[in-house]
Amino acid sequence: MRRLEVMSERTGNFIHIVAKRFRQTIDTRAAEEGHGELVIAELLDHTDTQNVGVYVSATPATVERIDRAVAMHLAPLAQAFVGKVIAGPSEASRPHDPASLIRAPKIVGKFEAMSICGKHGFCGFLKPLACYTCNGFEAWLDDPHEVVLDYLIAERECLMATGDSRIASINDRTILAVAELIQLCAAAREERSTVCD
Repeated sequence: MRRLEVMSERTGNFIHIVAKRFRQTIDTRAAEEGHGELVIAELLDHTDTQNVGVYVSATPATVERIDRAVAMHLAPLAQAFVGKVIAGPSEASRPHDPASLIRAPKIVGKFEAMSICGKHGFCGFLKPLACYTCNGFEAWLDDPHEVVLDYLIAERECLMATGDSRIASINDRTILAVAELIQLCAAAREERSTVCD
């Protein structure tokens, strides 16, 4: 490794590589990529899988992938999304009211509106997260709802690691609503492409 001059980003010195660290890195990455215990045991040159468990234990990347998969499977059962999916602002019930636009620059990284509120009246809830479980929500078909889902899952994992699981589960219904909306949007896009063909 010294001949390769691999430097640690953290210490600024040469990385100290020993067999254990090298093996753990290779096999943890294999587990995160979804390879099974037999493949990992083969990478380790083990004759059985009894010592592979440490590599396939829940790493943050694995946990995030599991959370996302579970959310996508539970979403239709939870029926947490109660708004409606529209093609864009032209189909909105309040298209000319700037107060109805829903923005989430912290989450999606841009200030443009990502959806619209169809309710008339005051709303004191946190936009856009509370919107996904509101019946006045008019979600735009082609907006970055996947980014919102990734944000919520990452936020949940952070809270699980640093605090109480009850606090971390506060947005579970919203996660299911966003996952359901993503599925509804995918189905609507598929139907739209079928009609256009």
